[in-house]
Amino acid sequence: MAKDNRHKLSNFYIRHMAKGLARQRYGACIGAMAVLFGVALALGQLRGYYAQGATDSLRSLITGLLIAFLSLIVTAPANVGARGVFCDIAAQRETRATKALAWYGDGKRLSSSILLMLAQTLIALAALTLFGGLALAVLYRVDPLFFAALLSGNLFFLLLSVHKLYLLLLAVFGPTYLIMARFAPAAYLLAEQPEKGPLACMKESSKLLKGFYWKYIGLQLLSLLQLIGYALMASIFCMLIFGGDINSAAAYAAVFTEVAAYFSIMPQLGIGTALFIKDARVQNREPEPAQTDEAGTL
Repeated sequence: MAKDNRHKLSNFYIRHMAKGLARQRYGACIGAMAVLFGVALALGQLRGYYAQGATDSLRSLITGLLIAFLSLIVTAPANVGARGVFCDIAAQRETRATKALAWYGDGKRLSSSILLMLAQTLIALAALTLFGGLALAVLYRVDPLFFAALLSGNLFFLLLSVHKLYLLLLAVFGPTYLIMARFAPAAYLLAEQPEKGPLACMKESSKLLKGFYWKYIGLQLLSLLQLIGYALMASIFCMLIFGGDINSAAAYAAVFTEVAAYFSIMPQLGIGTALFIKDARVQNREPEPAQTDEAGTL
């Protein structure tokens, strides 16, 4: 019987490889993330501008929903395009940062990226609604006082029971994240094979993670821990600089953490996820997809 030479890569080794590849192709990584950062920054400014102009709650809600929908449409092509850059780097293929913009210039790919993000958003909203309703129903039966304080917005009572608030958020967002994680690699699959379409990529994503689901979750959690570490370091550093000015310290710490996330953590996570997908294909004896190069040129 022939020996099986397929070796599973550990998450720590994947992160080590991703860090090395990100350093080798730092220009492409920074360029791709600069596109995402610029789009997010512009949308953030737009959101802040209209939030100040909203005078009533209904108008504020409608404006927020419209901007959220606009954000999804505008960022979807850049998100998928950036993942295409990460897939190229993971496969050690030639690539350029402009690939993060290429999906804006192709109508079919533009619509595919938007449909993928819409489908994922709808699933997330459905999961949040389901688990949020279940959590509130349980809370109503178990702790009616906290339930009433939550509905009334009694901030003082909520602060006194902040641990319950954290548990409630965990009960809602935890299962939602676990569901959404199954479809997260779909953007990478679509970036590599845009002809497949968004729904086919979501189906393939769920299939790909069979047997590797918790390993994938672990890879994401390692990046989350790295982000928390950056946030803590930024908070301590800013507190030392600004002293008692907590508002300024918090503001600058948030900016530092966001920049670190975009230009350090996210490129490594993106390349790491692409490496994870390659390794999962090797373990499943699946062939590497054929590459189309036209999206990489502008």
